[in-house]
Amino acid sequence: MEDQLVPPGNADYVEQMMSGADRLEIWRIEGLNHFVPWSRPDLITKAIQQLI
Repeated sequence: MEDQLVPPGNADYVEQMMSGADRLEIWRIEGLNHFVPWSRPDLITKAIQQLI
């Protein structure tokens, strides 16, 4: 929600455009910025594990 490179509102647009998708999961997390892989690698691991 604190991304300085990509406005968090882009997720709202994706959610609207992908409303017919079989699966779409958007995580809105307060205090995180664009560099999630470096600041919260646990979230990246969790997302990958959910896909497999």
